[in-house]
Amino acid sequence: MVNKAELYASKKKNELKTILDNMNIGVLRLSADFKLSYYNQNALKTYFYLRTPTQGKYIHDVFPPDVIDKVLPFLRTALKGEQVKFSINLKGLDEETLFLDVNVIPENDKSEKVISLLCLIENMTEMKLAEKENEELNRSRAELKKALDQHAIVATTNSKGVITSVNEKFCNISQFSAAELIGKTHALVNSGTHPPRFFKTMWQTIRSGQVWSGEVCNRAKDGSLYWVNSTVVPFIDENNKPYKYIAIRADITDRKLAEQNVHRLAMYDELTNLPNRRHLIDKAKSLAKSKHHTQGHSYALLLIDLDNFKMINDTLGHSIGDLLLKEVSRRLESIVLSPNLIARLGGDEFVILLDDPTCIKDGDFHSVDSFAQNIRETISRVFYLDGYEVHTTPSIGLTIINACDFELSEALKQADIAMYHSKERGRNMISFYDPKLQASILERNEINQGLINAIAKKELNVVYQPIHNTSKELIGYEALLRWDSPKLGSVSPDVFIPIAEETKQINQIGQWVLEQVCEEMSKNDAYSNPNLSVAVNVSALQFQDPNFVPQVLETINRFSIQPSRLKLELTEGVILMGTEMLIKRMKDLKNLGINLSLDDFGTGYSSLSYLTRFPIDTLKIDKSFIDKMLISSEDESVVKAILTLATSLGKNVIAEGVESEEQFQYLKRLGCQFFQGYLLGKPQSFNHRE
Repeated sequence: MVNKAELYASKKKNELKTILDNMNIGVLRLSADFKLSYYNQNALKTYFYLRTPTQGKYIHDVFPPDVIDKVLPFLRTALKGEQVKFSINLKGLDEETLFLDVNVIPENDKSEKVISLLCLIENMTEMKLAEKENEELNRSRAELKKALDQHAIVATTNSKGVITSVNEKFCNISQFSAAELIGKTHALVNSGTHPPRFFKTMWQTIRSGQVWSGEVCNRAKDGSLYWVNSTVVPFIDENNKPYKYIAIRADITDRKLAEQNVHRLAMYDELTNLPNRRHLIDKAKSLAKSKHHTQGHSYALLLIDLDNFKMINDTLGHSIGDLLLKEVSRRLESIVLSPNLIARLGGDEFVILLDDPTCIKDGDFHSVDSFAQNIRETISRVFYLDGYEVHTTPSIGLTIINACDFELSEALKQADIAMYHSKERGRNMISFYDPKLQASILERNEINQGLINAIAKKELNVVYQPIHNTSKELIGYEALLRWDSPKLGSVSPDVFIPIAEETKQINQIGQWVLEQVCEEMSKNDAYSNPNLSVAVNVSALQFQDPNFVPQVLETINRFSIQPSRLKLELTEGVILMGTEMLIKRMKDLKNLGINLSLDDFGTGYSSLSYLTRFPIDTLKIDKSFIDKMLISSEDESVVKAILTLATSLGKNVIAEGVESEEQFQYLKRLGCQFFQGYLLGKPQSFNHRE
């Protein structure tokens, strides 16, 4: 009976050994004190440490110390009755690295005490090496793809030309997402530039298994065109038929644009990229042949001129002026939609030609006026240009002409007349053409011509308006220019001064006024009070002249005038220049002893920063606020604010246009120090002053 049991046990043991020795994993059994009690054939083949007699030995005597250091913490954890899994790397017989996954299972006796550890070891080396090789292959592919993607626009299609994959460069240049492109053909980006036979030849080439190359013009999602140098490579299957195509492209848009640049320069403005005069002429010729050139249809032409652009350009520099023109162009482009046309004629003049029938219907031109109002409001918003806050407004001239009678040169002439009428009305205006306006343009030209010889013909003269203090004591004068023309009569300064500035005659006229004032002061014996001063107005263009300060110094020295008796009144146009050079010019004048006033304060874009930066002595409150301060709370608030501001900054204040005792007394109570106006004295020549 015993023999049978032993034989059965031996049989089962051999069966178990056979099973264990043929397993694809290594099996080790360790005693509780870490002696090797068993290992199978897989372990023996894999771990050369076991090839010497090791059974019954401590693992410290079998495995290297670095291996023991790695596994011992896990074995100790298993001795506590917890199954442990971990991974480890070992050196093999040929110094190759073995990657092993180990599962340690504690074995207990009847009392649940751990008496041994069963270690199941799976050799993961082949899988790890395969993974590593696959990673290397994928990395190489990724690097190749990255290099290609960095350089080229890539797309893959099936044999029918349906897009199956695209890279980021394709998405960027086409402006379509990958989701929008995949599943479509390249017809999605077809620009219509090439004739059908162009693509027919391409398909014949690649379907025959040959590589095709050529230059293709495509259309992006936003409608813009781009050019690519394209190479299409067919991939052939076992039947010698293409099963997919890879298109590799390079962006050559810049080169193509350069080739087209000669044509573009002829038809488009180089600075703003708007159509130019020649483009406008071609558009007008096209309209003359169009279907709308019929009875009952009209075209509208708007001529836009930027107010004060010359001052901005001269004071802030041409770079800021160019930026302003570009930004104005962008704003206009956002409003003027096809088929209407916007063009830049040159300088600060823009033309909009409205030929959309929906804009002008049955003689109802309110929509055109609304359109022009939108233009005016859009351009009047502040511009932020290279650190400057720039303000400008448009003067708009508008003419509407029947399509049958449309002639561009005549339309431009009419719009120009209307635009100058907007200027005369105070700028930032919209004027429709009226034949009567032509007479006013002729008058303006006569004023310009008359000014050219006004000094030589002694038609200009200077009058002086007195300035008084709170006790109505005379403290000085303001010199005012007058023009009495034998042909034009008495011309208002409000009329001829802007024309003189526009034609740059103001520098010569301004210097003449300064010389006249100094000569009067030196010759007139009655003008002996050293406390009396004379204020002379200075144009922004005059002040910008690099020779201005030397000219002032030379003039006062020539007539032996004390600098402290001369005041220069600057407009806010000078203040808006804001350059360090002009600030230095002000300081140079101050160092000479000349006082500086800011004229018409509050009517422009004055700010506290201007007053703290510039050496201004006196602020002059504009007459428009004085006129209404007793009846308008808004104007009253402005006057109070100016006086409070001036007091806090230590500036003097002169109120202009004081015409009633009530105004005088009210201003006096508010703390105003000096007064000028008809109440205290009208402008008179020196020989007739009061």
